Amino acid sequence: TNTSGYQDYVTTKSFIDAFAADPYRHYSTMAMIRLGTDLPPLFTPGRSWAFSDTNYLLLGEVLSKIVHKPLAAALHQQIFGPLGMTQTKMPSNGNAYMPAPVMHAYTNERGPYEDSTFWTPSPFSTNGSVYSTLGDLGKWARAMGTGSRLSRASHRLQIGPSNVGLGPLKANK
Repeated sequence: TNTSGYQDYVTTKSFIDAFAADPYRHYSTMAMIRLGTDLPPLFTPGRSWAFSDTNYLLLGEVLSKIVHKPLAAALHQQIFGPLGMTQTKMPSNGNAYMPAPVMHAYTNERGPYEDSTFWTPSPFSTNGSVYSTLGDLGKWARAMGTGSRLSRASHRLQIGPSNVGLGPLKANK
């Protein structure tokens, strides 16, 4: 629920500078986690809300330990496979490969517009480095909306007001 207080490593100057210098560089998940957790917390856990990619890397690592396999394999076994998402993959080695056809992405983050399609996904190993097709995303959206891959209790938590009342980001006290 992004209530841990951990800072978002993606917004740190050291990561921004390193990524801008070499967007193809490989990063270890643990190095990215340390980058976020070594910073002072934004707030006491559970006292506020702030999006943090650090949280998703931690969640991915915890899930991998629980299921005793890489997150990519668990996602395929528990979600992508059962939903028939045959064109959806999570590379488990930080590789930027995607099969054709690929919709290319462009950005001017480093100055002039350039193709960023195959920049390294390694800093985002368990928090977004999934590729898919529109057809598979439709299957995902239906499953998320209906909670078909969750217990009723988990689906209620998923759509419930878990962050209501936390208010805006406040300084740690």
